[in-house]
Order: sequence, then structure tokens, then C-alpha cells
Amino acid sequence: MKQARRLYAYVEEDNAASRRLCERLGMRPEGLFKEFISFRQDDKGTPVFENTLQYALLRKEWEARMPRRSGAEGEP
Repeated sequence: MKQARRLYAYVEEDNAASRRLCERLGMRPEGLFKEFISFRQDDKGTPVFENTLQYALLRKEWEARMPRRSGAEGEP
């Protein structure tokens, strides 16, 4: 089975809880997209574009954070 090499998340800039979650998982901010996407509209039906952060984590970064287990698959 193939495994992911890279994970990423898009988070609205003002969503502090989601930002904290990404950081707790070891993800790092990679960029800020200004007025990137709109999931809502104002009272007139006009899209409200929000600033969006991209967080990412590479497999090797995740593995470096995890303690080594003896007896894991493929290890003595």
C-alpha cells in the first residue's frame, strides 16, 4: 500500500482553533493566500473572500517526531 509523502491543510486565517491543531500535529505554515476562497456570502449575495493559510508536514518530519518502536514491521 502506498503512503502519503506530504500532508497539507488549508485554514482560514481567523480560525485559531484549526491553526492550533495544525501546529500541535507538527505542521508548519507554508504560505498565506490573500482573499483565496469564499465559503460564504454577504447579505447581498456577494462572495466574501477570506485569507487562507496553508500548513504542511512531510512524512520524514512526522517520523522524526515519533519515538522509535522496536519490533515494528521491517525492523529487528
